[in-house]
Amino acid sequence: MKGLSLSKGNIVYKGDKKYEVINAVSFKEVLLRDPESGETGLSPIIKLRATPKSAPAGNDKAEPAEHIKEEHWEIAKWKYEIIKPLLKSDRTKAEVIARAKASGLSDVTLYDWINKYEKTGQVSSLAPNYNQRGGKGTHKIDPAVDLIMAETIQEYLTQGKRLRVKKIHEDVKVKCNNAKLKAPHKNTVQNRIDELSKRVIMKNTVGARKARTVYDSIVGSFIVEHPLDVIEIDETPLDLLLVDELYRECIGKAYAVVAEDVFSRSVYGFDFSVDHPSFFTVGQCIYMGALQKQAFLKRVGVEGEWNIWGLTKNIIIYTDNASWYRGKDLKRFCEENNLDVQFRPRRQPKYGGHIERFIGTLNDEVHALPGTTFSNPKDKGEYDSEAKACMTIKETEKWATELIVNKYHKTPHSGINYMMPYKKYEMGIFGDDTTPGTGLPEIIQGEEARRLRISLFPSIERTIQRANVVWESINYYSDVLRKYSEMEVPGKKKTKYIFKYNPYDISILYFYAPDLKEYFEIPYRNVAFPPISIWDLRKAQKYLKDKNMKDYDEYDIFKANAEMKKIENEAVKKTKAARRQHAGKQHHKEKMGKSMGQTCPSEGEPLHKAVKGESESTQKAVDKRVDDIFANPKPFKDIEVIRGKSEED
Repeated sequence: MKGLSLSKGNIVYKGDKKYEVINAVSFKEVLLRDPESGETGLSPIIKLRATPKSAPAGNDKAEPAEHIKEEHWEIAKWKYEIIKPLLKSDRTKAEVIARAKASGLSDVTLYDWINKYEKTGQVSSLAPNYNQRGGKGTHKIDPAVDLIMAETIQEYLTQGKRLRVKKIHEDVKVKCNNAKLKAPHKNTVQNRIDELSKRVIMKNTVGARKARTVYDSIVGSFIVEHPLDVIEIDETPLDLLLVDELYRECIGKAYAVVAEDVFSRSVYGFDFSVDHPSFFTVGQCIYMGALQKQAFLKRVGVEGEWNIWGLTKNIIIYTDNASWYRGKDLKRFCEENNLDVQFRPRRQPKYGGHIERFIGTLNDEVHALPGTTFSNPKDKGEYDSEAKACMTIKETEKWATELIVNKYHKTPHSGINYMMPYKKYEMGIFGDDTTPGTGLPEIIQGEEARRLRISLFPSIERTIQRANVVWESINYYSDVLRKYSEMEVPGKKKTKYIFKYNPYDISILYFYAPDLKEYFEIPYRNVAFPPISIWDLRKAQKYLKDKNMKDYDEYDIFKANAEMKKIENEAVKKTKAARRQHAGKQHHKEKMGKSMGQTCPSEGEPLHKAVKGESESTQKAVDKRVDDIFANPKPFKDIEVIRGKSEED
């Protein structure tokens, strides 16, 4: 992900005016030099851009990782590992030549790969583009011949044979002659073999387990020297019962996904949801961590500084072994952005102890809130959690933000020599008398932020019919799709394209146009249909299935959804599950905010509003209980006293 870099010597823009970065002086300001006049001055970071304001959108963006075939992705990763040591500002020609010699490649090839990567900062820019014909770096041979080569090489790998170019070339020639095809040159076969990553070769010769042992990240102890070197992510159900916004009645527990910077113990990001953790909720946590947080703090109404952001190279997301961490979507996202995912060993809680320690601290603080369920039934005693519950998920999010920004980050932490997390992070960024700082991370802004958010949505694969695409019996339409349908060759299998969707609102699919390198919104073909969530869709499908309707269409789906909504609205005050679903939708709608074209509540909006039939005195009592939580926070205990030392500390 390419963002606004504020490293010394970098070029940035204020509008269309070009400046050179001298140094960052704080998380909000940077010292710049005008290259024309030589004058220097301070500028707010928020006013700076990576490109001129009037610059046209470039076409040098990398293909999103999820659009690349697995074998091509392996090649891209192999190329990245070769040039990785050379991706620095002070590399020398001698280093490039030496690396090329050690890799059996030319220095010209390495420079080409380096240039491609540095334009985008994404591994996918190194993937071979076999769809194009002609030009440097593309396959000009018959696709059938290319397939014969690939299958022949695969046969050798599967049988554990040595990849001898001469022998493989002879076998390819025989197969091509039998198929009445022109055989490729020996050098073409050599290049095809070279394109295979070492990991793929090992996987097929000695087995996948050995390949994982050699090439996957090694779990265990590690030394953290810089901010954002290691990010730990974990999830937990909070020991707190929530209420809905409308009736203030119990809807059950919330789930929290939390990420922490191990170097400073600063919280990197979090996501609160009434839905069970998934790739989507984990993605929202990563998205929050990657972006600057001023807009978020304003939305939730918390005053303070939360200056951690960035997708710095080689972050280690050190997670547990939950299934959503091991899915293809998250794996590709992390590989694309050079995030090294490690999984802690099963049944060994000492690994990942930093984030679990914070989650324990979070739940300890939750136990002081009305509606807590406590972590131990003995502690709960006769306490009626459901009757005492009064906080919505929105209010809980605000409470947690206040806790993190103005208490946790400002409390001495025993794991970092009793420094405050925000001070430790600040020292790591700007340095001190003995240690140089790493400098401010790149800032993801504008279109890149939108691309990042969409890349963290779940994926589906579909073919395009004219300007139409069908998913789950629902038709989506846009003229953008038409030309991709017209590119199909009659009689041949249709191309499958990848689309993204927001689980909370499937009224729009996000289609990536490969040639334009932009995401386009593909709405319902019938714009009269209302937005629904993926869970609404699943319930409607089950409703139709229970009625023995097999050949239903989109009209049946939305009719079923309307009927179920009517039932749900009648039951919402009586049924906890219905209130829970409604609260989750409202919370997510506000979280998505302006970044996805929706409106946000204005700053200072009441936490909740009185509803019809609720007495003014009752509403004031509820307001007071919530307001007291923010107005009279209890003293924050030292973390060591609460949780004790972890083995890493």
